[in-house]
Formats: sequence, C-alpha cells, structure tokens
Amino acid sequence: MFYLVARNLEAKSELGRQIVHLIVGILIIGGLAILWKFSAYWHMLALAITWFTLILYCSVINLHSRGIKTPIDPLFNYLGKRDRFAGEGALWYLLGVMLLLAFLDRFLYVISSVYILAVGDSIATIYSYKRGYKRSFFKGRTWLSYLAFFIFTLPLSIFAGVKIIPLIILCAVFESLDFRINDNFLIPVICAIYFTVF
Repeated sequence: MFYLVARNLEAKSELGRQIVHLIVGILIIGGLAILWKFSAYWHMLALAITWFTLILYCSVINLHSRGIKTPIDPLFNYLGKRDRFAGEGALWYLLGVMLLLAFLDRFLYVISSVYILAVGDSIATIYSYKRGYKRSFFKGRTWLSYLAFFIFTLPLSIFAGVKIIPLIILCAVFESLDFRINDNFLIPVICAIYFTVF
C-alpha cells in the first residue's frame, strides 16, 4: 500500500514538472512571437534576453547551493526531484533555447524546435508515467508514448510543411533513449543539426 501511495505521489510530482515544462515552452514561443512581430532585430534581442536570463538563473542556483533562500526554492524542491543539482532541468532548457538561437536564424525553425521540446517531450513523459514509469535505457516508453509525441507535434507540419515530419520522428526516438544527456538540451541539438543540414 505504501508503495502505491509513493508511486502516486511520484507520478503527481512528475505531472506537475511536465506541466511547468509545457507552460515554459509556450511562454518562450509567445515571447519570441512578440519580438518577431514588433522588431526586425528579434533574433539579437532574443539572444540577449536568453543570456540575461541564464546569468540571473545561474546566480539563483548559486545562492541556493550556498543555502541562501530565494523565492523559487519551493520550485527547486518540488520540480527538481530528478535533477542532479537544484534547477538542472531548467538550466538545460535555457541552454537548449540558447543553442537554437545561436545556430538558427529563421523564426519558424526556432519556434518549431521549441514546440517539439515543450510539447513532445512533456506529453511522452506524462504518458509514460500514466502507464507506469520504469527506469530503463528506453525510459519506460511504449509505442503509445511515441504515438502521443508524434500526434501532439504533428500540427507543426501545417506551418513548416512535411519537412518537419522526419524531425518529429527523430526527436521522438532520441528523446526515448537514455544517453545520459538531458532531453532539454538533446532535442534542441537534434533540431539545430537537422535544420542546419536540411
């Protein structure tokens, strides 16, 4: 019984983590869309804002590691259960977005990549936890997890064309494999390489 309660709490914690993951991605896409709409220099502004956010966030992580309380400590404690250090997942998220902005300058490619990261990754993980998450090289993924990843990211093809479909499949496969590289960075790397080559 205690095991079932613990599993339920773990699943709820992971659900909360993935909902935040999804919301952050949508907010980033919204922010990029506003910059793109109102400034010809959206790309440089986005890079500058990301750099500033990264420096600020690293400062908060440093304060937390030294035992100095910050307003986002509860988030570290609740959302960082799988992190190796406080705020690791969000740090890789920021670095992933920065990588995309550094290598891609087309607005559609950048937001498509962030969408795959935000929606595909979170949906696949949520579905795995619903089915009973198991630690393995395939991170507990089933064919339904892959299907959920694909279906929820497929709407990108309306805007980016069929060119995006192989990338979606590639990200779904690589996201499910445990390469000891955080998904929040791995998926942007795959997207940056794909859009640079193709």
